[in-house]
Amino acid sequence: VSKGWVPQQGDIEAAFLSGVGLDRPLYLRAPPMGLPEIPGVMPALAGGTLLRALKSVYGLNQAPADFNLRHAEVMFDHGAVDSALAPRTLFYWFDKAGDIIGQVATHVDDDLFAGTDWWIQNVVPKIRREFHYSKWNFGEAPIMHLGRNITVHIKHKPTDYIEMDQAHYALGLRQIALNPDRKRQTEEPLTSVEVSALRAGTGKQAWLNRTRPDLAIRIAMQQQSMSDPKTKHILEHNAIVVAAVRDSFVKVKFVPTDWHDDRLRVYCVGDSAFMNVGPDKTSSQAGYIIGTGLDE
Repeated sequence: VSKGWVPQQGDIEAAFLSGVGLDRPLYLRAPPMGLPEIPGVMPALAGGTLLRALKSVYGLNQAPADFNLRHAEVMFDHGAVDSALAPRTLFYWFDKAGDIIGQVATHVDDDLFAGTDWWIQNVVPKIRREFHYSKWNFGEAPIMHLGRNITVHIKHKPTDYIEMDQAHYALGLRQIALNPDRKRQTEEPLTSVEVSALRAGTGKQAWLNRTRPDLAIRIAMQQQSMSDPKTKHILEHNAIVVAAVRDSFVKVKFVPTDWHDDRLRVYCVGDSAFMNVGPDKTSSQAGYIIGTGLDE
């Protein structure tokens, strides 16, 4: 926002097929119904066709790592510098004076691009030729990224801002059904089916941490309970769903910052109020907020 850059988004089609080459022979057969065409990758194939995989495919344990390696190599080949805080996830480009001119943030096969006009026109097209991006958003419409709805309001004015919310994602969360008698048995162990439902539901709730710090501690405590889950943890799961839906309108707003203002300070707030929680007094949970603000 401070740079006045409009983010763009690209989704890589059949990402794992763009990874590094395999170090061993691997053969597979097309399913009976055949395989549809992937434009720019492969033609349609008849059922039973025998194939030799040249690169990692879905289902191989090393497939995500192989693609991540190839993705990073492409970024480096085109001048990127890896982030020390988020290796292979956040990449920067700098000019000869050391000023940042572009950046890419990635999650598996979903890339976000932002930079100067020169960088967008000269670097991004080279990256797009390396991968087959099936979807591309130039930032003119809201961007859906990892369950987050990103709305860009950049007109190169002091009032520019970017808003981020997870309303659509929150409204898709579901409670786990319990009959009235089961609800009263709060200390009862869960069945295998209930454990699976709770684990899946808690995993989905964890994505809310990006915009809902008010729910972060509750979700973290739920994750710690998975070693000995009980009915009360399903009740808490359902309560988190209610809170997420009720306040789904909550947004995070990013506004421009003058990084050359001498009054600008970095601050850190720590909260250890939840230290040594739980009946065994061995679980710890602390929260930290790191931000910037004017020294006023």
